Order: sequence, then C-alpha cells, then structure tokens
Amino acid sequence: MRAVTHLSFAGLVTVIASGFGAEPGLTGAAAMAAGSLLPDIDSQHSGLGRMVKPLSGRLERRFGHRTLTHSFLGIGVTALVLSWLFLVNPKALIYLLLGMLTHILLDTANIVGVPLLYPWRLQFWLVANRAWRVPYNSPREFTWLGVISLLAVCLVPLSLDGFSPWFHRALGTPYGAVEDYLQWREDYEVWAEIKGHNLLTDEDVNGRYLIIDAIHDDELLVEDGSGRAFTVGLSQSANIHSKRLAVWKGNQIVASTYRLELSGRLVSDLIASLPEGAKSVHINAALKLKGEADTPPVVGYFERIQKNGEEFSLRSATVGDLAPLAHLVIEGGSAVIRAEYRPGTEVLADLNLINSIPKVKSHVLGIPDLPGLAGLLIEVGDEVEEGQLIARYIDDDALAISVQELEKAQSELPRLEENLRLEQAAYDARIESLAQAVKDAQKKRDRIAYLVTREAEAKVKLFEAETDLRKANEAVLGENTRWTSEKMRLEQGITDARLGMTRAKNKQKSEVIKQWVKAPVAGLISDIRLVGITTKGINLEVMILEKLEPGNPAY
Repeated sequence: MRAVTHLSFAGLVTVIASGFGAEPGLTGAAAMAAGSLLPDIDSQHSGLGRMVKPLSGRLERRFGHRTLTHSFLGIGVTALVLSWLFLVNPKALIYLLLGMLTHILLDTANIVGVPLLYPWRLQFWLVANRAWRVPYNSPREFTWLGVISLLAVCLVPLSLDGFSPWFHRALGTPYGAVEDYLQWREDYEVWAEIKGHNLLTDEDVNGRYLIIDAIHDDELLVEDGSGRAFTVGLSQSANIHSKRLAVWKGNQIVASTYRLELSGRLVSDLIASLPEGAKSVHINAALKLKGEADTPPVVGYFERIQKNGEEFSLRSATVGDLAPLAHLVIEGGSAVIRAEYRPGTEVLADLNLINSIPKVKSHVLGIPDLPGLAGLLIEVGDEVEEGQLIARYIDDDALAISVQELEKAQSELPRLEENLRLEQAAYDARIESLAQAVKDAQKKRDRIAYLVTREAEAKVKLFEAETDLRKANEAVLGENTRWTSEKMRLEQGITDARLGMTRAKNKQKSEVIKQWVKAPVAGLISDIRLVGITTKGINLEVMILEKLEPGNPAY
C-alpha cells in the first residue's frame, strides 16, 4: 500500500479511538502516523526508507521487504528498542506501536500479504480470494483510500463527544442521558432535549432544558428558563414522562462541590456563606429547622424543598428557595453545595463561609465499662490525631510491652523531632512571606495616604489599602496562632514518645494494644459525657469534631 493509504487508515483508527474515549491528542496522532509508516523502513524505495537509506538498505538485504518489520515479532522488537520512550511519554510509544499494527493489518489486504508470524513465513491475507486483493498503486487501492478517508472525515464530528453519547441519543432513553450527564457535569453545562408528557399538568412537553442533577440512574432533574425544576424519566413518579431524551454539552464550566455542617446556625448564615461570582449555586441538604415557615405548596413542577414536621429536605434548591426560611434556626443537619463558574471566574468565589461556618463533622465514641476516670487520657479541648490513645482499661503498673513495641517507640522520637524541625522551617518560611506582605501593604497604604492628603487619589483607595493592610496583619496573626497550637501538639507528641519509651521498659504484657481506646479520626474533643455506671465501671461518650479540611484557619 502507498504511504498516503497507510496514513489515512491510521487517521481512521485515531478517530475511532477518540470516539471510544482514548483521547490520543496531538502526540498520539503524530505517533500513530509515524508508526503507520515505520514497517516500510525495510525498503529503500519507500518514502521513509529513502530518508534512512543506510538502515533501510541493510534491513532489506538482511531480511527482505515485508518480513520482520511486517510481523508481530517486528512490533515486539520495536517496543523493546524504544522501551525508553515509555518512561518519557507512554502515550507516544503505545500509539507508535498501534500505528505499526494498522500498517501491517492494512497490508494483509494486498496481493502479497504479510508474514504475521515471521520467522515462520506463512503469509496472511485479509481475504482468501486473490481477485479481491488490492494491487499496489492500483485504482482499487485509490478506491480504498477514498473510502477510508471519507469514513474518517464522517466520523470526526461523532468522535468529538464520543460514540457512546451518539448511541444514547439514537436510543433516546433516560439511562443513557444520565450516564452522559454524569460524565460531563464537572466540565460542561449539560442540556436535555425532551419530548414527553407532564403528568402534573397533563401537557405535552417538547423543548430544551438545563440539567441540574441526576435523581436516579433513569431520572434527571432539569430546569426551564424561568427557574422551575422538573424530574424527567420513565417512572410514574417523574414530573415529565419522557418519550425521547437526548443530552448535549453546553458551555464549559468549572464546578466546585463542598459540604457544610450547619448545626446551631441560621438559614440566613447558609445563604450569606454561598460563594459570590458563581454562575449557579444549588444546595442539597437534610435539615432540622426550629420555627415556623411559610412554604406554599408547589403545583405543576418539582418541589425543591419538602417539609416533614421539623425536617426539611432540599434537592438542588436555590437562594430564592431558601429566602422564606432565612429566619429559622438549624438545630441539626448538613448541606452539600454545588457551585458552577465560567472558566476564569472561579477566583471570584472567595468562600467567606470558611470564616463564618466551621467545617466539622461530629463523631460519638462510646467507651463502656471504663474502670475509672483515671483511665481517660484526654480532656475537653484537647486535639487528637487519628489512632491516638485516648483511654486505657488497665493501670500503668499492669501494662507490658514486647521488645518489638519498645523498638517502635524508640524509632518514633526521631521522626517526631524531624517533623518538628520541618514544620518549624515551613513556619519560618510562611511567616517571612506574610511579613513581607505586611510591609508591602504598609508601603502601599502610606503612599496612597500621601496622595489622598494632596487630593491626588480618592479616599476609597485609602480605605481599600487599609483593608488590605489589616488583612495582611490578620494573616500573620492567624499563622502565629496556628503555629502555636501545632508546635504544642508536636512537642507534646515528642514528650509522649519519650514517656512511652520510659514506660515500655517497665511493662511486661504482650496484649497491651487490646487494652487501649484509640481516636477513630483526627479532631477536637468537644465533650465528654457520663452516660451510665455498671458493676464493671463507667460508660462514657466522647464527642470528637473532625476537621473536614485539616489546617483550615476557620477551624
């Protein structure tokens, strides 16, 4: 086959690979093209062979044309010779070898065939009938070239979204629509073309809606231009019973999803904490609210806020949906916020909720039959690490430890000391950077103040500069506060490690690990409650507030 035929077939395979989600990109496509020409390096008359004549001549004299390089062995040798490329760019090597395979498979359509199992010289053909084989540079080859090129061009538009979405659109079922939505939702707006019947209003539906969530694997939640939401699917519980449902990519977005624990807050606090600059914000939540709220029933479309006593369930609710509840107190519950931004505007989402709503999750740890409070190793206000010992069931004199455990305790101290040293260095670097920021903000404020006194600058600029200076000073204060706590924790860890080594030398029992209660998560001890007394001891409940974002200053 001619080089252009091999290139067109490699292009077709690249398009097909893209359609199935392989995403070869420019590197993969170039490697595929190079690989589709590489097997003809064993001929001095090929385009590639003329470029490397000494090598092609030697291969042709030693092996002949369409022998080693047109076999599985040749592909294996090439993979071995270029194995270093896998460390540099794995995709390039994979697509290069795939390109070689396309060349060899296409050559099975010509008259001569190829020895796929070389050095066994059995020839393989695509078709057994010689009359159907393709002579080199013949009108039949040009027909193949045209068909392959046309097919590749026709498949390009389909491959951009992938073949699977087009298949789903052809079927028009909710199952495929949900699958495509979940695949695209983090990077694109997703729109649904719906043909169906609204079961609530007994009206036919035929239009384009923005998808805002997936309810089930066969049901979507969509929104019309006026902000009303509808569920779409095949079940009788759906607002719109779909006859045909197809989804399409829309504008590119940047999505952010985060979780908030809201106990003890007002709903207005939740509203105030929502990010500014977002294209859209939707809230999913289960909340226990205290107070009375006027929530008129929804008629004709999906009810985003549903009430059951004091329990409120929110599904893709908006700020407008929350407004009637703004004065209510949240006695318990959490919310998952999904915000979408136009690319490049996500920096506008300065989540001031970090300073207003602690991101924590509560855990209740039961400690039954503890012999006495002397076995409790923590107090309210202590910070614990995951796996840290917080209670013991036996006295110090009765504890024992194996030689292996002693060695482990002895090896822990250098690590903690090294951690303290590294954290100290990191803190010094951060505080130096923050101090420089304070200096820069002070200089800027002094310069603007000078200009304001001469009426060369607006007073609002001075206010902004003073605000920046205050924020810079607050950042230094926050870092110092965080480091004080962190340093105490590290130093306490070192102290505990040293104490552990001292105690381990005097202990004799081997099953000590079974006698301790460990913290299941890292967090803050917020409460210790006595819940009962038995003949064996006392029953305690320890409340631990887990940090959802470790290191967050708002915690």
